[in-house]
Amino acid sequence: MARQKRKKTHVPADAPVNTSVQWVDDRPATVHLAERILDPDRSRPLALVTIDVGQRQPYVPVAELAARVQGRADIVVLSHNLTNTLTDRLGGSRLSAFNGACRVYPPGDAWTKDVRLSPLRMGDTPEHRARILELLVRDVDTLTSKPQSGLPYDAESAASVRMSPGISGVFRVESVAEAEDLARHLVDPRRTQPVVLVTAAAGQPAPYLDMAGLSENLQGLAQLGEMPTGPISWAFSKQLPELCDVYGGAARVYPPGAEWTQNPYSSPLRFLYGPSDGQAAIEQLTIDVMRTVPVGGSFGTPVQRSVAVQGTVLGMMAHRGLVTLTSGSSGIGSVWTDLVAPGVDEDRVLTKGMTVAGTLDLDSRRIDVSPMRVPALEALAGYRVGSVVLAQTRSVERALCVVELFPDFPVSIEPDGVVATSRQIDLRALISQDEVLVTRVLARGASPEDWRLSLVDVSPDDIPVAAPSILTGGPAWLLPLAEDDDALVDVVIEPPTVVLPLPSSPSPSVATCRTAVASSGASLQAEDETLYSLTIERDALLQDLQRERETNRQTKRELTLLRTAARKESRRSESLQVRLNAAESELGRAVNDGVLFSDPIRQLSFEIDLAWARRVPAEQKDDLPLAAWTVGPNFFASWADVEGVSRAKVVEVIVEVLTGRVYELAGREAHQLRTGMGGDDPPRSREDGATCWRVSLQVQTPSARRLHYWHLNDGRIELASIRLHDDMRP
Repeated sequence: MARQKRKKTHVPADAPVNTSVQWVDDRPATVHLAERILDPDRSRPLALVTIDVGQRQPYVPVAELAARVQGRADIVVLSHNLTNTLTDRLGGSRLSAFNGACRVYPPGDAWTKDVRLSPLRMGDTPEHRARILELLVRDVDTLTSKPQSGLPYDAESAASVRMSPGISGVFRVESVAEAEDLARHLVDPRRTQPVVLVTAAAGQPAPYLDMAGLSENLQGLAQLGEMPTGPISWAFSKQLPELCDVYGGAARVYPPGAEWTQNPYSSPLRFLYGPSDGQAAIEQLTIDVMRTVPVGGSFGTPVQRSVAVQGTVLGMMAHRGLVTLTSGSSGIGSVWTDLVAPGVDEDRVLTKGMTVAGTLDLDSRRIDVSPMRVPALEALAGYRVGSVVLAQTRSVERALCVVELFPDFPVSIEPDGVVATSRQIDLRALISQDEVLVTRVLARGASPEDWRLSLVDVSPDDIPVAAPSILTGGPAWLLPLAEDDDALVDVVIEPPTVVLPLPSSPSPSVATCRTAVASSGASLQAEDETLYSLTIERDALLQDLQRERETNRQTKRELTLLRTAARKESRRSESLQVRLNAAESELGRAVNDGVLFSDPIRQLSFEIDLAWARRVPAEQKDDLPLAAWTVGPNFFASWADVEGVSRAKVVEVIVEVLTGRVYELAGREAHQLRTGMGGDDPPRSREDGATCWRVSLQVQTPSARRLHYWHLNDGRIELASIRLHDDMRP
């Protein structure tokens, strides 16, 4: 039988043409890709780019990626429907990529023991493509560039940097030397003030956010700087530890000291993709700064004029609590709630009529209420194991959700705390940012790491324990959804009061009074008409408000029910998957033990049919039928003599031979068996015209195993033997 024509790897019609990019769109090629990734002898970085569900193209522009890396790494694009196969072959999602994510695999296999050497780059939307591209290029640069000398990070050699603020209190980094000085300053553990660094995107003259507005928000609580993206930002990046830099239009708050260099996620990167993100970024950066400031405190000039005061909260406005001072001083003071609990709504920190006490700065009129701040462990003392409590989502990723039981008391919830353990569950489909969750306490302790929470089997009917107050005598810092709805207050529109002018002395004449009465009557009629119109308008507004409130309540109730149903459905799906895996495992053991059929040919036939049914997608089965086959006289004996290769592997390769896919896989090395070891020796054949072929069962293994088989003239395949690499017998 003539050798079948090798099929080309499928490339979407609209895919950009680039010879340096490999598109993988079939399972055998995916298996081969996994072998390449795990090969300890691989000498080149491999950049894996996946395609998200429902997408035809990856989020990353692979042609541009190939142009940027200039042949320094292999680039592979993998279809979404094959990511499960890759994940299975790599041993789990920890080492894989899927749903549009990307990663660069370093040469060798050290990264399998420390996955941080191959960071996962998340690609969720097309808008993130520039960010993902830069990260992938940087990963390749890190693996292929010569080691950098860098700057010393120790306190003795860390240089001080002079950052002279310009207009609006913003300093600008305008040279490579200034960028390196700034890096020295940031890693100096003696630094006492936070630094906010905002970058301008490549090709942009200025950042996407209003620097003057950010400076006004911070009011001297941090140093504020601006830096362009390009050679200056790259020089800055080279001098900082991994994952600690900022560029491309993003912004970052660097806390005082240098502890953040050990945990870059304590200083999160804030992305801006255009001017529309500016205001949100200002608010987020302000909160990030507030998180670094001691409660109620400041990093600015020490307070010179202060006095102990007490007062009553009048109300809240723009993250401030207005306080009428009743002792220690007079007038009005303010409590900055973002300094007390960054990111928490002001009405969850203070409430009208609440008594506060602290230290008043006579110049800024700001009240430091830090002595009233309740310690986290004291606030949570009433929570017991088994208690149903409230928590707010701080961050949610694909496989990790971090919630706060109390401000600055973060507790991590793994996927099995949301649903039953799943290999690729995306928690973002079940939990949203800043969502108030009802959870059950499974374990508690003296630190957040000791606490365990679960959303599993928590019913919407469960009544949670009241959340603690942030300040002594303050409101609960979290409310369940229903209570939050009811917090909407009715709006009462008072009718205008008509005030008539009082007569003045001397008394007017009768005629004058008559004229005045007539005029007043007309005025009163006009006022009545105005009052009537306002009343109608008021009633209409109240009706609209009531409808909106009811719609809002209903929407939130439906959202809660849908999320709960989704979690239960996911748990049910996981339970079925566990049962299916157990059944498949049991079947696999039966097959491998050879207990289903006493006849070895019937047993092998069953295994081949089963492997073909499971490995060939339904839509490809008509195109990839099994060829007719038979077994040579020495096949089973040679199989028994040659150990070191699993039965499942042999069956897998036989299926590839019978479907013709073996000729598409470079790793199988399919070729005709020659009569000798020389390259000029003729191919081996029989008197009946059959030709002998060999394919690899193993590669890069001492005494690698090979499968020998005959192509018969009638199109059938005759399985001949299993041999070692140097054994040329058919």
